[in-house]
Amino acid sequence: MKRNLAAALGLLAASLAPATAGAQPMSIVSVGAPAINCVFSASCSVTVNDVATPMLRGGFLQSRTFQGEPGSRAAGKWVYEYRINLTRATPAANVTAVTVDFGPAVGSLDFDGDSMPDEVFVVTSGALGAVGPSSVVRAGRMITFRFARPVNSGASTFFFGVLSAGEPRPHRLRVTSNMNPNLFLEGRAPRPVRAAASGEPPAARPADRAHR
Repeated sequence: MKRNLAAALGLLAASLAPATAGAQPMSIVSVGAPAINCVFSASCSVTVNDVATPMLRGGFLQSRTFQGEPGSRAAGKWVYEYRINLTRATPAANVTAVTVDFGPAVGSLDFDGDSMPDEVFVVTSGALGAVGPSSVVRAGRMITFRFARPVNSGASTFFFGVLSAGEPRPHRLRVTSNMNPNLFLEGRAPRPVRAAASGEPPAARPADRAHR
């Protein structure tokens, strides 16, 4: 049984590891809050669902989801934001990357108002955080966010986000830490669009709802 469990965990780690073959960099832009909300809502206010999963003895991974409202430029699209908070984590702990199985469809939109389509936005002003991803790479279904410098204990990342047509579903994100290179934490990622269209019931939404 232990051998089967080890094999299963090995396959899971391999499936979530960012591949080098066919990897494509994604465009990243910096945005400010609350102005970024106007991309997703005509009233410039959104209601979000948050899931916070503990990590590294005092830190947490935050997954935030909400849907673009009718009349906005992101109408009907789902927004997926993530943040690593290590402000109270174990001393000497750090995180260097987060990998998400984001599925086959990623949306693009002009997030920063320069009339050019963007794939990833980072909320670098008007919100929490001090470290953002310096590179975002897509390899097949996997998206890996690598930070400009390690997110150390006592620090937090900015919120960073992407769009999808797929509804939220529970998903185990891979966090790369100096204490565990394959730390799998509960978060949210898109339900495959094909599955959502096939009559499969929608994923349960997180219970923690708030306005921003």
